[in-house]
This record gives sequence, structure tokens and C-alpha cells, in this order.
Amino acid sequence: MKILKEFALREIAGEAMLIPIGKTVTEFKGMISLNGVAAFIWSNIEKVETEDQMVGLICEKYDVSEERAAQDVAGMFAELRAAGFIE
Repeated sequence: MKILKEFALREIAGEAMLIPIGKTVTEFKGMISLNGVAAFIWSNIEKVETEDQMVGLICEKYDVSEERAAQDVAGMFAELRAAGFIE
């Protein structure tokens, strides 16, 4: 997977936030709040080539079923693709 927009993952007041950086600042106004699993996905997105690989990483990290992990990954990847953040 490849991230197309520049964001920095930061912890602010105990919350994981994506903050736009570089030229993304002019294209995207605001920040994105992430839960723990979403932050893990974002942190590892360029380490995998497929959604199935990400599901495997999540199942290794969290006590979650493969079905639930697949639902979470599919949902987040769909949103990131729709927003033009990944390809």
C-alpha cells in the first residue's frame, strides 16, 4: 500500500491524531482522530501490500477474530481510498 497524502501521526491529549503536513496542509484543513486500531493500521499501512496482510498484523497484535479484523480493515481502507489518502 502507498500513502498519497502527507500526514503525521501524533498523540495529542491522549488521542491519536493525523495532522496534515507539507502540501497536504493546503488541501486538507483539520485533523483526523483515530482509535487504537486505526492508528495501528495507519502506522503499518506501507508495510503491507494487501488488506489480508494487514488483517494478519491486527490479529497478531490484538485479541480479535480474523472476521472482525477483516471488517475493520476493509472499512478503514475504503474510507482512506475514497478520501484519496492511499492507493
